[in-house]
Amino acid sequence: MKIKEALELIKQKYPIREKIDDFAEIVVDKMLNRFSYYYIAIHEEDGKCYLNDLANTCDAIALSEEEIKQICEKHNVSFDDWHLSLEYENVDSVEKLIACIDEIVEEYKKLNNPIKILHRK
Repeated sequence: MKIKEALELIKQKYPIREKIDDFAEIVVDKMLNRFSYYYIAIHEEDGKCYLNDLANTCDAIALSEEEIKQICEKHNVSFDDWHLSLEYENVDSVEKLIACIDEIVEEYKKLNNPIKILHRK
């Protein structure tokens, strides 16, 4: 699928920002942590489209490479050089990558739960 066709489908559900010839950002209004939003890009290469987080997830979430690999495997998402990526087939591919990032964020929250302060009544 060409990027132009993919973007037309994606635009029905997600805003698109900064489109250049073979690359665009898909805006996902979710936070990785209190400083960073999810970042998903789509690019075209050799007539196919790919979704990629450009290593933004791993930059913002401090899990080990092995922990992230395990989560990616569960979602059939590639993990290479700290990048999460997936070949785009349809809008469900975007949802699949978001679900993978969601799980990474949740795992990070479980392992790094801040200490709760107890207040006197």
